[in-house]
Amino acid sequence: MEESRRVKMTKRLIRESFLELLEKEPIGKITVTQICDLADVNRSTFYAYYDSTYDLLREIEDGVLEKIPAPTKEFTFENRKEFAGELTAFFEYIKKHSATFAVLISNTDESDFNYRLLEALFDKMIIKDIIDKSFYSRLGYVFSVNGAVGMIKEWIENDFPISAKEFAQMALDMCINANDVAYIKSQGKG
Repeated sequence: MEESRRVKMTKRLIRESFLELLEKEPIGKITVTQICDLADVNRSTFYAYYDSTYDLLREIEDGVLEKIPAPTKEFTFENRKEFAGELTAFFEYIKKHSATFAVLISNTDESDFNYRLLEALFDKMIIKDIIDKSFYSRLGYVFSVNGAVGMIKEWIENDFPISAKEFAQMALDMCINANDVAYIKSQGKG
C-alpha cells in the first residue's frame, strides 16, 4: 500500500530532524524525544513508523543506497572515458545529497553505512577488466572503494573543490592503478 502524502511528509520531517541531530552528536546520544521535539511530532507518531533511532537510520541509508545511479556499461580499458562519464553521475548524486552523505559517512562508530556503501558499489559497478575472482584482485578493489569513500568524505568536507567529472576520473585512475598492483602481485611478480 502506498503511503499517503501526510505520512510521507511526517516521515520526511522525522528524517530531516534526525539528520540534523546526527550532524551534532552520535546516534547513541540521540533520543526519540529529541527527534520528536525537533520534528514537532508525538512520540507515538515516531513509533508508528520506526522501532528505534537505528531503524530510522537504516531506512535513511537504504533510501540513499537504493538510489545510487549505476553505470549501464561494463568497464573495459577501451571504454574507460565513457565509463568515467557514467561514474560522474554517481559523484553528482553524492554532491546533490551531500548533507546526507556527510552525516552518514561520518557516522561510522555505530553505523555500517561505509561498509554498505562499499557493497552497493560492488553490486552496481561493472568492472570486469579490473576485477577477477582472485583474492588479490578483491583486495585491490576493496582498497580502491574504501579509498574512494575517504576521498568522498574529503571532497564533501572541502565543499567540492573539483568537479564531479574530475573526481570520477581521478577515482577511476586510482582504482586502475591499485588493481594493477594487485594483478602484478597475483602473478607472483611483486
